[in-house]
Amino acid sequence: MKKQYLAASQSVNQFNRLFSPVSTSEIPLNQQNLLFWMATDATPRTPTSLAKEMHVTKAAITKASSPLIDRGLLEKQPDPEDCRSF
Repeated sequence: MKKQYLAASQSVNQFNRLFSPVSTSEIPLNQQNLLFWMATDATPRTPTSLAKEMHVTKAAITKASSPLIDRGLLEKQPDPEDCRSF
């Protein structure tokens, strides 16, 4: 898991260096990082699973994802197996 996290972090850093318009974007780096993690896997993820993969709290995922949802960059979808979850 740690190797996967390091590889993803290195990819994010490389992405940000290569594409300077993203680094000067109005989207904060933590939100860019979340978008990157979401884009690396087509499987829908829960905030809890993302928090574990990214080594942050679920609250940090919620705080970063809310503005992205408001802007239409992320979408919440109900979990058919758990009516309490998105």
